Amino acid sequence: MKYKNILGKDFNTKREAKKYFKSVLYSIKKPSDSKYLTFTEDTLIKRSQIVFLYENYLTKDEIILRDVFRGDTPYDWGCLFLSNGVINLTFRLDARVDGRKSIPISPWRIFTCFASAVKNNFLDNKKTARRLVSHQRYQFLKKFLREDKYVDCDHCENTFNSKDIDIHHVIPFNDIYNEWETNVWGETPSSDSSCSFFYVSPTKGDASKSWSDFHLNVASYQKLCKTCHAKETHG
Repeated sequence: MKYKNILGKDFNTKREAKKYFKSVLYSIKKPSDSKYLTFTEDTLIKRSQIVFLYENYLTKDEIILRDVFRGDTPYDWGCLFLSNGVINLTFRLDARVDGRKSIPISPWRIFTCFASAVKNNFLDNKKTARRLVSHQRYQFLKKFLREDKYVDCDHCENTFNSKDIDIHHVIPFNDIYNEWETNVWGETPSSDSSCSFFYVSPTKGDASKSWSDFHLNVASYQKLCKTCHAKETHG
């Protein structure tokens, strides 16, 4: 067996190990008074079992290690029950000074017994880029909001609740981003672990601001209902 002692069991493949770990993780019951649960030796997943994974299967990707653990050792492993049904692992870290007591992390991102556990710069950068300009899309929509929070679709011209409206880029988002990265910034930026910002370049400056300013000047939008947006995007 290649992947040994994954919550007490051995597996030949990462897929099998991940499937089993996920089945146990999602069998944990959410506490009635909290969305957090700290692992002990009496919980369904034991603290010692996560420490074993950390000591034997932790990624060697330097970017992930830097962004997630900040050169420090995690403690008080547990899990977080998100509102969308996802359950993440959590840990505490003295090196984090952002005020969060328990820091969530996907187990597939840090443990090599479940996945490659390396940073995917391409996907992370696109995710970061979208987050950085999400407020610009909202400001566009806000201009058309009626008092009852309803908006007209630019295609079918029917009226919808604003939560059922998507903001569609007339020039595809990926085209705008690729233009900025290739011809404005001139290199591939590096994003933080939560895909919230681009790291400042010592030679080029603030990549987040550069991207946000470029997108603000170039992007144009349509407000579309879900059906019209799907047709516009996928044909």
